[in-house]
Amino acid sequence: MTSIRTLSCSVVLLCVAYAFATDALNDNKILTSQSDRLKRLAEGVGKKLIVEPLEAELKTIENKARRQLQPKIERNTQDVGCPAGYTGNDCTTPVCYNSSTINYHDGTANYGDDIEYGVSSTCNDTISFPLDSFVNDVYISITAPGINLPTGRLVAPNGRIISPSSVLSDSAHLWMVKFGNLVNQAGAGIFSLTISNNRPSICVYSVQAPTTLSCDGGFVSDPRDDNVQTEAPQSNNGIRRSPIGGVPSYLAFAVNSNNPYNQALSVTFFFDGDIPKLFPVNARSGCGASNFVGPFTCSHLDYYHAKIRGVDSDGNVWQRVYYFDCQPPPPSKAVSTFGRSAKLQPPSQCHNDGVLINAGTADAFCFCKPLFTGNMCQTPLA
Repeated sequence: MTSIRTLSCSVVLLCVAYAFATDALNDNKILTSQSDRLKRLAEGVGKKLIVEPLEAELKTIENKARRQLQPKIERNTQDVGCPAGYTGNDCTTPVCYNSSTINYHDGTANYGDDIEYGVSSTCNDTISFPLDSFVNDVYISITAPGINLPTGRLVAPNGRIISPSSVLSDSAHLWMVKFGNLVNQAGAGIFSLTISNNRPSICVYSVQAPTTLSCDGGFVSDPRDDNVQTEAPQSNNGIRRSPIGGVPSYLAFAVNSNNPYNQALSVTFFFDGDIPKLFPVNARSGCGASNFVGPFTCSHLDYYHAKIRGVDSDGNVWQRVYYFDCQPPPPSKAVSTFGRSAKLQPPSQCHNDGVLINAGTADAFCFCKPLFTGNMCQTPLA
């Protein structure tokens, strides 16, 4: 496995990378919808590398998820003494108190959903990723700052080198190609991409594909909350409610597939340079977003991505990558006292599983679970 190193980059390099990426998009109309993506990639060039979890660790987590997702006996909570809001043969399956209908994004729009995304320190690496039977046309892009002439070579599961059906960009800093009808011709399985540059340089790569299997949901602070889509939809992104910095949250989501055997098994959260957080997928009951992982706490008020992996009914591994921002905590709220606006004394503790934010400061406040309110989350909502 390629060693991962911590990298730094000057502000000048970042500006050059972004300028080149922007110029390429302006020169080639077919890449217009990639502008936000390439801006993000250029901004991320100076950050530390994304560190992938070890394959053995990934398999261990996914095997655990397979065991947990076996059909469970949903018992009456009064009969077996499960806590309110939980069911299952071990009383650990959350029951949603506000079941909602999930609105799925169009995974076939533009160049499709992300299948793989990453950063290479030298732009001289080989990356493996799965392609499943729910994708066919595949788009691969490699972006590098400056005049570096990035390029790539794709190898099918049977070891055959695949040539792109068309080249969308082959500039000094952006290589983007299309592999049309790829899965129909080469079959589903694990593909490998070898990326290279004319000189060692940081580069970012992404694999996209229009797909009819996608995931949609968002973050909640209570695993029984099904209000997972509070933000405006974004093209080819399935996460529509972001977590709040410092608050333990759960990513709840649904898999858009007519086949119930297409199961999600693991979710890995990435922030450039941090150790990735890997979770097995668990089930929820009575929820539109029937899968969840966590608790996960984001600490950087910045851009993260989540890699969701699963298996389809034929045993093929599928993978989707979605993005989210870690949101700042809301400001402390003032309350009206005899016609005056008076700020409550900052709490030192929170009740009913509330989370204390900015502890020990004048800006401390409690982030309450959905069914409670008050300065210390002490008041149940009627």
